[in-house]
Amino acid sequence: MKTINQYSNTGFDLLKKTVFHFSGCLLITVFLLTFVQDSVAQSDQPDIQGTLTLEEAFEIALQQNHAIRIERLTADQARNNVTQGNAGRLPVLDLTGSAELSRDNTELELANFDDPEAGNTRISVDGAQTRNYQAGVNLRYTLFDGFSGRFRYRQLQQFDKTAQLGTRVVIEQTMFDVARSFLALLEAEEQLSIERENLEISELRLQRTQDAREFGTARQLDIRNAEVNVGNDQIRVEQAQNRRQEAWRNLRFLMGMEDVRSEELPGLVYDYATETELQADALLQSALTQNVRIALSESEVNLAEIQQRLEAGNRFPEISLQGRYGWLQQENDANQLRSLEQTGFTASVNLRYTLFDGFNTRRSVQNAAIERRSREENRVQVMRSVETDILNAYSSFATQQRNLEIAGATVEAAELQFEQAQEARRQGQLSSIELRDTQLSLLSARLQQSQIENDLRLREIELLILSGGLGF
Repeated sequence: MKTINQYSNTGFDLLKKTVFHFSGCLLITVFLLTFVQDSVAQSDQPDIQGTLTLEEAFEIALQQNHAIRIERLTADQARNNVTQGNAGRLPVLDLTGSAELSRDNTELELANFDDPEAGNTRISVDGAQTRNYQAGVNLRYTLFDGFSGRFRYRQLQQFDKTAQLGTRVVIEQTMFDVARSFLALLEAEEQLSIERENLEISELRLQRTQDAREFGTARQLDIRNAEVNVGNDQIRVEQAQNRRQEAWRNLRFLMGMEDVRSEELPGLVYDYATETELQADALLQSALTQNVRIALSESEVNLAEIQQRLEAGNRFPEISLQGRYGWLQQENDANQLRSLEQTGFTASVNLRYTLFDGFNTRRSVQNAAIERRSREENRVQVMRSVETDILNAYSSFATQQRNLEIAGATVEAAELQFEQAQEARRQGQLSSIELRDTQLSLLSARLQQSQIENDLRLREIELLILSGGLGF
């Protein structure tokens, strides 16, 4: 026979097992849900493996960049607003109904017209109830409002177009930022490679100087100079590595990648090339029809013109139609009319015309005309600004093309100079400081060539964006 303690222990063990199994199931469920969510989140992220081209960076940014996503949602709202109903051109149909109950102490005095000498009839009712019930279908439609509905619909369409252009502005700016960050990362990679090669040269010279010291052909001061050069070059390598990581984080942010702390870099491939040689006149002509800033300024002019027409529409009368099909029932405890029920149609045509509004309409029309002229001036300013930007970018592009040729020749000369300096140093005809100067000259020439090459690529992309040639 089990004691009370044995029963208690058995129940406690059962409870522990139940809690244990429930906790285990709960943990497994949470783990599976977390795994599924992580899998879904990761599936939305593009998989960058091996190499990354500029075209691929553009495609990822178009899908993942948060600023572009926000602008697209704003554009979707503008497009969703383009309806005849939102412009006020469709009838409004609604259903109404009400029920009302009142309870009052009522004193009534009814006139006796048949026998005035008999006096009036008095009625006194305490707690008299009155009940009213009604329901109806109402129709409202504006027949004429000075063509305002038509212009409001055009305004909504223009808002939609402006929003689409605003999205394109953000896309083009983001693509330019992506290109700039991509080229900055590419340049940082090239500079890191150059700095590492330069460090290897300094380490090799230090080793040779140490060997020469053992044979008595080098001084201790030469070893110290070589060690200082190695230390300085190691610092330059560390700085180049940090610049590369910063550029990689900036690029990942612009591409909308979630883990901006990732240190693993893909191999970069610059695969973009123009089909034809860039010409200033052709770029300017293309910009007149393709540049998004010019198109946006023209859209703002159209909006100002539509707004002016809308304001002028207030000078016309407004004619509206109203219709109602309703049901009414009334019940009275203290009234000669004990009950009433009505069912039927009601229709009316209403006219409203403002004879005088304190000159507000005239002022609104004048202000709208001023705003339209302001938008037209802004369009001219934007066209001149785009023209100036294209000419400046093309001038920089042409200058960098010439500078790249000069930089290439400079690198060749610096390499030859360094080779000759190394040979002269081996023969004892050149000091270690002079050799170091030629090494730094070669380093500077190679870094300058890399910077000019990437800036030339960026100016090319800028010209294509300004002329609308990228096609985003």
